Amino acid sequence: MIIDINSGNCLEPMISFDNLSGNVSVDSIINSFEKGEKETVDFVSNSSKYLSIGIINTVSILDPGALVVYSDIFGSEGIKNEVRKALINHLGQKGSSIDIKLLPTPWNKAVGPIALAYNNFFKH
Repeated sequence: MIIDINSGNCLEPMISFDNLSGNVSVDSIINSFEKGEKETVDFVSNSSKYLSIGIINTVSILDPGALVVYSDIFGSEGIKNEVRKALINHLGQKGSSIDIKLLPTPWNKAVGPIALAYNNFFKH
């Protein structure tokens, strides 16, 4: 299963960094987060909590074998780690048997979910 955070689906209003940050660019969020600016770190932590809840609910309802979540915000390892930490907090240390990948939006916007799944799960 593929989730594009900024695709306009039902998760977007709750967890889209674009919607939550107003007119602030993803690059400025990443830069501010990586500098450790408290307001941005708190914002990312809170957004990560809601994203992790959405991921867990999606997994619980649909029971996919694998899940890819992609967004420009995942260009930051620190932010990906924040989301992973939130997932562990909600799933417990044992985690889940599902393979969850957090990926930056492909540089080529024409690359769709099927190509992402193929490149990340099937292609070696």
